[in-house]
Amino acid sequence: MPWIDAYEQCPCNSGQKYKFCCEKLVQKPTKKVPYTIYPERFVVGIICRCSDGFKKYYDEQRHHIRENVLWAEDKGLAFGIDQRVTKTYKFGKLDSIVIRLRNVPAKVESATFIAHELHHLILDQRGFIGVAPVRIEFDYIASSLSSMLTDPIIQSELSTYGLDIKNDFIAECETSLRALSGLNEPSDQINRMHWVFNYVSNILEWEVVCEKHGYVENELVKYFDSMFPVIAEEGKQLYEQIKTYGFETPQKQKALIKDIVGRYDPKGKVIKAPF
Repeated sequence: MPWIDAYEQCPCNSGQKYKFCCEKLVQKPTKKVPYTIYPERFVVGIICRCSDGFKKYYDEQRHHIRENVLWAEDKGLAFGIDQRVTKTYKFGKLDSIVIRLRNVPAKVESATFIAHELHHLILDQRGFIGVAPVRIEFDYIASSLSSMLTDPIIQSELSTYGLDIKNDFIAECETSLRALSGLNEPSDQINRMHWVFNYVSNILEWEVVCEKHGYVENELVKYFDSMFPVIAEEGKQLYEQIKTYGFETPQKQKALIKDIVGRYDPKGKVIKAPF
């Protein structure tokens, strides 16, 4: 259920009460999409009204996404994750895009995160196609690999709109530190792969934040280096490889992904790379 009252003014800025406006357009969960779906204008209305940076970004960039995007409420998202994009494929082709949010309508503090998820879809249009899991239970691995290479590009481009990538980066680090507290280094190859990708992703995003906003302490990397030195060392090797290859174009990312998948998943049991 949305966090606003039925008789409050609808967040879509129509001037009507929610009950007589966007509530009528809410779609119930189905077998294909097992989430409640809300109109996009309802979901982003508050952040468009309250965040000048997001409004400018949305007005300039939203039309680049050609696919149909569904906006869903998902209270079951993992701890520390307030939004996630899910892509479903049918016969090898993209079937649907669902942006899942913990809170609908989106709150203004989520502006940068929402723009970030939208920009993943825009990079898809520009040829940064990423990878897909062999099975749905490996989606988090495929997502971490794709995000490792695209998130730094996204953060750099979002910063041009004045969106707050610095504080969002710090908040993500704090959330990750809380999630890691008390955990042991994974022994299985699949989860080690996930940890390595996230470690490198954090370093690459940190470099963007420092470039745009000046030096910021990276407490997450310090923690990893101290508590999980083997993972950290493997991550540093992958980081050097990425910096050597470069990752700023679709062609470079494709070559990198091919090499990374060949190294970490040579039998193709986890990641389905677009070769």
